[in-house]
Amino acid sequence: MSIQGHKTKYIKYNIGDIVRERDWILISDEPMYGIITKVERSAYKQTEWIPYTDDRVHVFWFQWSSMEILPACFLELISKA
Repeated sequence: MSIQGHKTKYIKYNIGDIVRERDWILISDEPMYGIITKVERSAYKQTEWIPYTDDRVHVFWFQWSSMEILPACFLELISKA
């Protein structure tokens, strides 16, 4: 599947997984790394911008010491919990 030209696929994340933001959503020169603190399964169902059912994840970003809620497809898995 793709989101405006970016290839993505469903990945089942779990609480405690270490992730980084994908290159195409970076807000700085370096990607942020974080840990998943909550997963809402199938929160996005066939939206205009996500062509498949995806999860909503809560991520604690280490660099910012803050939380963010976003679609799972915006993340890359670094390490499973």
